[in-house]
Amino acid sequence: MGSHKPLLLPWLREQLDSGQFPGVYWTNREQEEFCIPWKHGLRHDSSPHDTLIFKAWAEVSGLFRKGVTQPDPSVWKRNFRCALKSKGVIPLADHSNDSANPHRLFRLPSEREKDSQKKVESSSSSLSQEASQQSPTDSQDPLLSTCTLPGTICLSLSVSLLVYLCFCLCFLSVSLSLCLCSFSVCLCVSVSSIFFPLSLCF
Repeated sequence: MGSHKPLLLPWLREQLDSGQFPGVYWTNREQEEFCIPWKHGLRHDSSPHDTLIFKAWAEVSGLFRKGVTQPDPSVWKRNFRCALKSKGVIPLADHSNDSANPHRLFRLPSEREKDSQKKVESSSSSLSQEASQQSPTDSQDPLLSTCTLPGTICLSLSVSLLVYLCFCLCFLSVSLSLCLCSFSVCLCVSVSSIFFPLSLCF
């Protein structure tokens, strides 16, 4: 085994061409469609031969080292599936529940599809870098950020609002005082109108 991790797609082509793994073969060489055995580990008829391709990729990718890492076929399969997805391998059909021959069919990506995948990955990487470079104030609520950025404007607005509230309170207090004064005058006039005739009578 080499000291570096091989590229998945060239490595996978080599395994498909060699035919050394049972059930791993081309179904359409021109279209680069292939078959991978995909038997569930909980089946009563499962055996180590069902996970040989997954184990081989785990070894060359450094995930599994014999005598050092605990063997785990379910982790090997998950790692292999994630590697296929990350390289843009297209799933065609899932026959993993087939009782006689559980397998999955895939197709290797074309050059155009690989270029599209690279563009998507590059775009995602750029967006992630831009998001990580944003300042804390940029990631805050837009309503809060619009108030925290122009501090002098917000301060002047706050002062204006406070002055306006004070003016409203003063206006209400003056209005209330005038109402009380008017009520007092009316009450005095009413009382005088009642008692004045009575005083004349006596």
